[in-house]
Amino acid sequence: MKRLKLLLLFAALFIVPTASLQADDGPARRTVRLLTVGNSLSQDATHYLGDLAKAAGHTLVHHECAIGGGSLEQHWQKNVAREKDAADPAGRYPSGKSLLEELQAEKWDVVSAQQVSSKSHDIASYRPFAGHLRDLIARHAPTARLRVHQTWQYRADSWQFTGPDPVPGTPRSADAMYAALSQAYREIAKELNAPLIPVGDAFHRAIASGKFADKPDADFDFNNATRPALPRQSGSLYVGWQWKQREDGKWKLVLDDRHASIAGRYLGACVWFESLFGESCEGNCFVPAGLDSAEALELQRIAHKAGAEMAARPLLLANYYCWHHDGQHAKRPFLHWTYPSSETNALAKKAQRPGEPPPNSAFRPLAGFYDSADPKVAEWHVQLAKAAGIDAFLVDWWDTHNGLDQNVDRGIVAAAGKHGFHFALLDERAQFHQKFEDYQAMLARALKRYKDHPSYLRIDGRPVVYLYQVAADPGLTAAEFPLLKKHVEGDVGPVYWIVDKIAHDHAAGADRDREKRIPADWLAVPGVDCFGFYSTFSNFRAHDFDALVGRYRYMTKLAHDAGKKMLLPVHPGHDNSYFRDDPYVMPRRDGQTLRDYLRAATDAGADYIMVTSWNEWPESTVVEPSSSWADPYQYLKILAEWKGVSFTAPPLPLTGKKSP
Repeated sequence: MKRLKLLLLFAALFIVPTASLQADDGPARRTVRLLTVGNSLSQDATHYLGDLAKAAGHTLVHHECAIGGGSLEQHWQKNVAREKDAADPAGRYPSGKSLLEELQAEKWDVVSAQQVSSKSHDIASYRPFAGHLRDLIARHAPTARLRVHQTWQYRADSWQFTGPDPVPGTPRSADAMYAALSQAYREIAKELNAPLIPVGDAFHRAIASGKFADKPDADFDFNNATRPALPRQSGSLYVGWQWKQREDGKWKLVLDDRHASIAGRYLGACVWFESLFGESCEGNCFVPAGLDSAEALELQRIAHKAGAEMAARPLLLANYYCWHHDGQHAKRPFLHWTYPSSETNALAKKAQRPGEPPPNSAFRPLAGFYDSADPKVAEWHVQLAKAAGIDAFLVDWWDTHNGLDQNVDRGIVAAAGKHGFHFALLDERAQFHQKFEDYQAMLARALKRYKDHPSYLRIDGRPVVYLYQVAADPGLTAAEFPLLKKHVEGDVGPVYWIVDKIAHDHAAGADRDREKRIPADWLAVPGVDCFGFYSTFSNFRAHDFDALVGRYRYMTKLAHDAGKKMLLPVHPGHDNSYFRDDPYVMPRRDGQTLRDYLRAATDAGADYIMVTSWNEWPESTVVEPSSSWADPYQYLKILAEWKGVSFTAPPLPLTGKKSP
């Protein structure tokens, strides 16, 4: 352990891994409740998981439903036996409980399933049993997130590859086995809409590196070996060669070509740790006895790389406002930098600066009170967004109201085109319109105006539009949407429709996770591609992971079960106390609120994530840099960290105005 601490200290001086900062700046400590449905390989891969969690300050509650050499079919047949006769021992696991009883024993966060390794290459063997198990889990553990545990290839010298009589259809090399199981696991994970825990990818990566490959011991005489002599196999991920006593009492040298060694178990547990706790395993101080500390660091790096490649993040969008005017605007100076109610607000008056009105925001923009039509500011925004890993802006759209369409054209649209950044319309007129017929024409006009712009965001080849709605009094009905779609697409062609739709479910009672829902009539409407909603703060009050994740999982499941995608919002905070007498303040918690939102949306399986907001300064939901924060770029750095990119801030825009 001392060797590891010294090595970690040395590494921290040069590498500064994220996990080394956990004690002061890292993620909040969590309890994860895990139920694994598998066999000895799931036991291998989670063997050290609790130790890694404890070392990071987390708690793991883990139950297992394991069958030695068990397949998905065998797990399902156990459930069938239980359904026929609850007292039948064939329906129970070694714990004495059935799968149903285990599912109901805890409020599980994650339930995992895997295929037996001998069938892992054969996608047909997964069906229909994986789907049956998914449905059973969804019915009896509705708050749990299903994850697929990917098993690994056999040792390169496995008898399955070298034997004279191979089973027809089985791979004939370790690489062929990995290729086949990798494809099968990915296909079934997509089919189940469940994240993949890429332990098999990590094994393959470690072996391919050469550092953990099994190298034949040319000096070992297998024909004349006597116990306890063994060939050299240090660093192997597999149990490998070992002496076993036969029934006649004699000892025989045998090859275990699939079960994990200490190193293999540690690698698997590191992959599991990142998948469950949403943080890097690099720098974790737990190392099991028998594993060299340098090997532990290398296995951590391999696990992190495999997890990072698997966890390709959802499309990251940010809500962008073009409604700001600076103090030099001829008609509406300081538009949306102040409100009439700010004139009498004590906080706003205290923050007022000479030559400026009382601000309506709790924070001050690093660029000062800018104008949304300023191309230099818009270009800076685009450069910042790209540096933070944001994929596109959803631009708040009010058509020609207050000339805001000109702000859109002169500012963000021009900047997006110049710097190759995507944008799409977030249409507030979907909520705020008088006549439905006039709204249909307006939306068709707006999409005609922008859809062929080289930077306009397209999904599945179609231009994207987000229809904003207020939950309490929505501006569109489920009956109106097909008419809107028909009219607009008749003018502009196929459109990718994201509909803001959330409602309170009075039937949920005390079940907090189900208190918000997507209305059933909207779920049944054909032609909606994706559901979403702008914010939590206008629908329910929550700002930490535990309060968010159940709600997010439930709404995502509703969308996915209806064959739709789901967009979930993430917030850094909220504070409207500079213009309201009854404010709501969502604490930022030095960035932890945004981290928790990102983790909850990712855990729930969001297809798209929308940051609310880039620059809605009055409600102080911004991630745009602020001079009010110790680090003006703090929230963009959090987004970049989540997206897996390195953030470098571009120079401030040279607008010719005074420095903020």
